[in-house]
Amino acid sequence: MPGSRVRIFTMKGILLDIEGPTTPISFVYDVLFPYARTHVSENLTEEDVAALRISYDADLQNGFTPPAWSDQPVAYVHWLMDQDRKSTALKILAGKLKPNLG
Repeated sequence: MPGSRVRIFTMKGILLDIEGPTTPISFVYDVLFPYARTHVSENLTEEDVAALRISYDADLQNGFTPPAWSDQPVAYVHWLMDQDRKSTALKILAGKLKPNLG
């Protein structure tokens, strides 16, 4: 059509919900979660810590009792995982962890 434009998009990735649809849930709990717990501290950026602090403060305001805060909030991340919290900051951090399974 005259005057119409064609847009070309470059795909950078595909986001999948791996728990269940593509991966057995046992793999998530037996492999991915332990990997994340072991390697979270080496993957924390300043942005992650800032986002986690916002999440931490909100948890306190909402009556939760997370572990004491620190500049490397690994204990808080582990607490979020143990509580099965759907924290945005935790999900962003989890998306950065890339296990070497080979």
